[in-house]
Amino acid sequence: MEENQNNMEDLLLAYYEGQGTEEERARVESWIHESEENHQIARQVGMLCLATDTLKMSEKIDTEKALKKVKRKITVQKRIIRWDWLERAAAILFLPVLAALLMEYWVHRDNEIQMLEARTSPGMTAKIVLPDSSVVCLNSNSELRYPSSFRGEETRKVELQGEAYFDVYRNPDKKFIVSAPGKTQVEVLGTSFNIEAYQEEPEVTVTLVKGKVVFGYNLSGESKRISLTPGQKVIYDVKNAAAKLDKTSCLVETAWKDGKVIFSNTPLKEALHALEKRYNVKFILSNPHLDGAFTGTFTNQRLETILEYFRISSAIQWRYVDSHDKLNQRTEIEIY
Repeated sequence: MEENQNNMEDLLLAYYEGQGTEEERARVESWIHESEENHQIARQVGMLCLATDTLKMSEKIDTEKALKKVKRKITVQKRIIRWDWLERAAAILFLPVLAALLMEYWVHRDNEIQMLEARTSPGMTAKIVLPDSSVVCLNSNSELRYPSSFRGEETRKVELQGEAYFDVYRNPDKKFIVSAPGKTQVEVLGTSFNIEAYQEEPEVTVTLVKGKVVFGYNLSGESKRISLTPGQKVIYDVKNAAAKLDKTSCLVETAWKDGKVIFSNTPLKEALHALEKRYNVKFILSNPHLDGAFTGTFTNQRLETILEYFRISSAIQWRYVDSHDKLNQRTEIEIY
């Protein structure tokens, strides 16, 4: 390996934390594609960084200390990181995708391609590194299924239920295809985009940040395709098989991956939907005629603070409901 070992450790960690310069990202990606061994090492480091991200969200331990512990254990050499270290790391750091990591170990051991699955709990998010080095940020209560390897396939196919932000590694020889509820799919080569496609929701929304994607759906047995350019989003009505294309700044749709909630003249129902995902609550709109539009950026504010903003700006009242959504363990809040 030409890169200085300690320097590559730092670059890999920065890469999976979304930091570093474009030049440093290019160096890491070049190193990853030098060999299959480097590729597998990078994937293991990505999984360890995911563990640290998860701990930061759950606020159960000092994540800076945890990251330093991870860094001390990483040995970037021309070999795969040993399983015994991964096993100890999993014991120390709670992994919501531990099952996927265990599956990955067995897949590498037997050299077989199998489907992996990553899920997020309500109110939580996670970062997933795919076999081609594409990065997926998975939003609350979402599920991503993907193969342990894309080798031998003409396309790179994954399945999503929920919401995710994709930063796809460009490969002109292999299209990247995301299948979503409502018999919809998104085709890309290398780009950044957001998909919101919860199974129980009436709409599927695809927002393109950069690059180019093609949204596909089925209309009376006929395949339909819509091409998006950056700054556009397509909203697909699943029941009526109708799609419309809108312009957007992309900020509102993608703020969640940075731990923010952004409203920009956002209608009440859409604003409440965003808060339900972020805070794992359920809103009951007792007056269907209530409306209003909201603008503002919220990061670490308590939910009550945001609802008070709603009350002051639009005279909307709210209160906690005694009953709870027992199935999903969510607190219910009435809006009236």
